[in-house]
Amino acid sequence: FSSSDLNEKFKNVTATNRNMNALTEWAFSRGVYFAPGVKVGMHEKYDDWGVILDQHQIAGTTMVKIPSSIVLSSSSIKFRLTKEAINFSINSLLNHRMNEYTPEFFLMISILCEYKKGISSPWYPWLRTLPKEFNNGLYLDDLERSCVKQVAFEFLEHQEKQWKSFYTTTKFLGGQVRGLSLLTDGTDDHLIRWAFSIVFTRSWRTQDEELSIDANIVPLGDMFNHDSRRNNVRVHQNRTADDTSVRIVLQKDAGTDTGLYLSYGITQYPARFLVIFGFCDESCPEVYANITFDDRHDQKEIGDMGFTDSTKMVFRAKDGAIGQTVWNAVLYKVLRMEDLDGAKKFYVAHQTNDLRTMVELHSKWETEVMLQLQNHVREMLKKHAPPLHFDSAEAIYHHPRLELIAKYYTLMNDILEKVKEQVDLAIADAHRKNNR
Repeated sequence: FSSSDLNEKFKNVTATNRNMNALTEWAFSRGVYFAPGVKVGMHEKYDDWGVILDQHQIAGTTMVKIPSSIVLSSSSIKFRLTKEAINFSINSLLNHRMNEYTPEFFLMISILCEYKKGISSPWYPWLRTLPKEFNNGLYLDDLERSCVKQVAFEFLEHQEKQWKSFYTTTKFLGGQVRGLSLLTDGTDDHLIRWAFSIVFTRSWRTQDEELSIDANIVPLGDMFNHDSRRNNVRVHQNRTADDTSVRIVLQKDAGTDTGLYLSYGITQYPARFLVIFGFCDESCPEVYANITFDDRHDQKEIGDMGFTDSTKMVFRAKDGAIGQTVWNAVLYKVLRMEDLDGAKKFYVAHQTNDLRTMVELHSKWETEVMLQLQNHVREMLKKHAPPLHFDSAEAIYHHPRLELIAKYYTLMNDILEKVKEQVDLAIADAHRKNNR
């Protein structure tokens, strides 16, 4: 295909008309193994393609095995770049403070190089089946972006910085790398954005024995969808002399008509999935409580007590249950404002597992802690109040991603309402005890 494909032929290509039969045929021809009953099919949950199992298999079974010869890697492209181009890229990303994502950048360049080859690329059939548009942060229009910015500013800002650094660096390389010169004339900006989105929605990292980090896209492995609660497969990277393949292995017994899911990680931030991947993770088991601390607080103490660990600072999605670390964090904030000696006492008790002292402090400051948390949850609910645009059919017609964004707002509102109910009940119980 030509460099204008994304802008012309592939514009508005939907999930349902991607040619997955051609992808499967290509996979077989390149040595990909599928376990009996494993197939690529439309996934009802996501209204998108995914990997499905239609017969019983037991835990430990390899569902798909992909030879390393078809894995796209950030390290392989370096052999095709001049030393000058490599050094410029690394320094450019460093200047943008995005050097952490150097592997993803070189993987994006690799994809662009293969795309520009067209039908002569060994990955041509796979490239043809990739989505041509996304719902992630880079594809939002101004109205959609304003709605997401209200609830996911940090993720949007970070993505914008990543995109700016990748775009600027790629423009330079367009004049240096054979086959990418057209990237310098401005007509293929949409192509760079597409390749950027492919990398950040479909790749994962690996580390070799020398601790060198690669970003990889594993064709067919990239077809596994995410589910925070039902993830049932895991990636195994073989590194023996005889076998460097990638295996996707079943983690638990599965029956017929079962979706096969990977976890895309960091499940307590639904906003991350909205901005980076372009979907609403309604399967999230917990959400980050967003209890923050400023420079007035002792950063070492905060870290020691787990208040910077986002996996512990959570509200449970199904019932709004509040993690003990959250209660501890709110108590610590109250003590830092009202009783510095008490804050130090609580820290020492926490570090020495002195449960009696911790319970005593929680009991003494119970009302203040609950009221502080109640106010915090109310503020979170205000922040996630659905914009008026969500009630307008005309707005959704002209801004189609509003429907997805509205789903995210609904998810967070439902969870936070449950949390608020938990806090309100705790306050009511405390009042009844005090009035006896």
